[in-house]
Amino acid sequence: MIDADAPPDRTRSMLGHLSFGVEDLARATAFYDAARALFSRPAVVAFYSAALEAGGTDAGTPGLRAHYRPSSYAAFVNDPDGCKLEAVHK
Repeated sequence: MIDADAPPDRTRSMLGHLSFGVEDLARATAFYDAARALFSRPAVVAFYSAALEAGGTDAGTPGLRAHYRPSSYAAFVNDPDGCKLEAVHK
C-alpha cells in the first residue's frame, strides 16, 4: 500500500515514460526533440539551454541538488504548455 502522505522514495522508482495532452502538437514536438539521454552534467546544461531555445521557460537553473542525493545535478524547465520537467544526472 502506498502512503500518500509519505515523501517519495527517489532511490527505488522512476517512470520509464509517460504521456500527456498538449495544445499544439507541432510546438510540443519541436520542444521535446530537445530531450536527450543525460549521461553528464554538461548534458543537463545542454538540455536546459535547448529547452529554453525551443520555447520552454526557466523553472530552476542547472546545479547541484544535494537534497536529492549528494551528486544529483539537475535543471528544471516548463514546457510550452506549462508542464514542469526535470533533467537530472546522478
